[in-house]
Amino acid sequence: MNGAALVAEILKREGTEFLSCYPRNPVIEECAKLGIRPILCRQERVGVGIADGYTRIMRGKVNGVFAAQAGPGIENAFAGVAQAYAENVPMLILPGGMESARQYRHPTFSAVDVFAPVTKWAARAHSVQAIPDLMRQAYHAMRTGKGGPVLLEIPLEVWDQEFEGELGYEPVRPYPLAPDPAAITEAVKILLAAKNPILWAGQGVLYAEASEAVAELGGTRARTGDDDQPG
Repeated sequence: MNGAALVAEILKREGTEFLSCYPRNPVIEECAKLGIRPILCRQERVGVGIADGYTRIMRGKVNGVFAAQAGPGIENAFAGVAQAYAENVPMLILPGGMESARQYRHPTFSAVDVFAPVTKWAARAHSVQAIPDLMRQAYHAMRTGKGGPVLLEIPLEVWDQEFEGELGYEPVRPYPLAPDPAAITEAVKILLAAKNPILWAGQGVLYAEASEAVAELGGTRARTGDDDQPG
């Protein structure tokens, strides 16, 4: 299989149901062949928003994926990726890239360099043989610790290179980080001592599937608080 088919196969193994995209990118057709539905957007930031929203709905258990063409395509996606980075949304960005021989020649656009400040991890695949390991690193970054978008730029010639050997890729396991137990104990003490506590719960509660626990905590504090104080 070539590089585009290889990426599509890995996306399939990672449970990808659809590909948000704006042509032209070779991975779009290969994803369609495997039953991964391409959803074409009218503008790149909208495409990023589709992948962003899907990741949030799935609570990060399955990651949205956006594919864009090299140059102007991925350039137009910057604002959407920056927003996802600010809000810790773990999704995968797959831009095409110019030929490796043209990298660092003005005015060739480098998505890896430009998007580095607004991604948790960004890399370029210099050969098709490197793609499985790079995809594994990308998913590890998305599913470990604090979330955030990741980006893998694939140069034009790498899409067409033939992968040698068997693909031994397995889905990446999540490795979430837990808060410091001492910090939790201190937070409980502060909460119990507060006269008018307010629980300000962010989207991390949704990713942790802890909505019921937070509601129960709020109800417990309301029942144990002073009668003349709101819960």
